[in-house]
Amino acid sequence: MAEFSKSDRADEVETVKLLELLYGRHFRVVFIGSALLALQQLSGINVVFYFYSNIFKSSGVPSDIANMSVGVVNLSGLIVAMVLMGKLEAFSMAMQAVAGSTLVSGSSVVYLSIGGVLLFVLSFSMGVGPVPGLLLLEIFPSRIRAKAMAI
Repeated sequence: MAEFSKSDRADEVETVKLLELLYGRHFRVVFIGSALLALQQLSGINVVFYFYSNIFKSSGVPSDIANMSVGVVNLSGLIVAMVLMGKLEAFSMAMQAVAGSTLVSGSSVVYLSIGGVLLFVLSFSMGVGPVPGLLLLEIFPSRIRAKAMAI
């Protein structure tokens, strides 16, 4: 209780130096947190979010329907956590690869491409998306949390 009381009073909270986070005793936890977020960004979700509007537009789907579809799928993935997340994400990327290749032609490419985008957003939002952010709140001690999250 005394520690909680002390952390509520901003004037008495110990300050941590940036060098202590990068080279001191907190380096390992800051490195793990940074690596988790870097891996999250490298999953490819930014590319999907950047290009999904072009994919939907070229398929004749209005932008408001596209945005609403991606939003609903993203929210659904956040609510429903599935055991099959990794397999689902790999399958959705395979769908995108097949749709982008010359193996499939005609109208099936449109459905394959849109299905792959929506499936990838769903699988990302069920695991890789929210997990690192939630985990970082737990692994960083309260006295370094603000600066460590900034890093």
